[in-house]
Amino acid sequence: MRLSDTRHRWLVVSLLRRRLAERYRGSVLGVAWAVVLPLGMLAVYTFFFRHLLAMRWPGNPGAGDLEVAVRIFVGLTFVGFMGEVLTGAPRLVLEQPAYVKKIQFPLPVLAYVHVGAAFTQALLALGVAAAVALVGGIGRPWALPLATVYCIPLLLWALALAWALAAVGIYLRDLQHMMSPIVTALLFLSPVFYSVAALPAQWHALIAANPLTLPIEGARAVLLGDVPPAWTQWLTQFAVACCAVIIGRWLFDRVQPGFADAL
Repeated sequence: MRLSDTRHRWLVVSLLRRRLAERYRGSVLGVAWAVVLPLGMLAVYTFFFRHLLAMRWPGNPGAGDLEVAVRIFVGLTFVGFMGEVLTGAPRLVLEQPAYVKKIQFPLPVLAYVHVGAAFTQALLALGVAAAVALVGGIGRPWALPLATVYCIPLLLWALALAWALAAVGIYLRDLQHMMSPIVTALLFLSPVFYSVAALPAQWHALIAANPLTLPIEGARAVLLGDVPPAWTQWLTQFAVACCAVIIGRWLFDRVQPGFADAL
């Protein structure tokens, strides 16, 4: 991430709008799917995990059906966001040969657009969860703006990985096929179906090192009134994520001159 990238901010906004519009183009409900789909998923989670599996939340067996569903939904939203970033990043440059060969185009902006599109979907889903929790009597006002603060380190991680994977994916085409099992592993290594507090103490440090843990636990805290993660954890994650962004961008810039030949 560089200050010079701000010169291309309107290009990023334009490409982001086009990408979001293309996602729902031709559908009957159009952009309304961005709200309808999370609502439907939340209803399915409520029915499945509580009525079919009779699932109780680890560490809080008294949590109601809606609370358990919101907790799981928040976790899956963040895993889904990172999954979309990881699975699409290796193809970012591969799928845009015209930008590489025919015209002068600031290729790093592709990562901004990719991460921005994925996060827009995640943010809408979190908004649905916050609204449902508030209507259900378990949420808190102004939860969504506070939840986004916990997302900042994850956004930096996503941007760093998008640049790195896009750069490597040009030369290692198998990389895109490796992402699916990695995303599956993230699902179980992230506190989606449990909270960190419910785990044995020896596992806390390992799970806390996962970049997904902070936004998941933080969003749950502001949405449902849990004890929020310590701000020292946020600062640590932010510092590490900034280093990751620098490395990811350096790698992308380093190998970019060879993109045209590799394609």
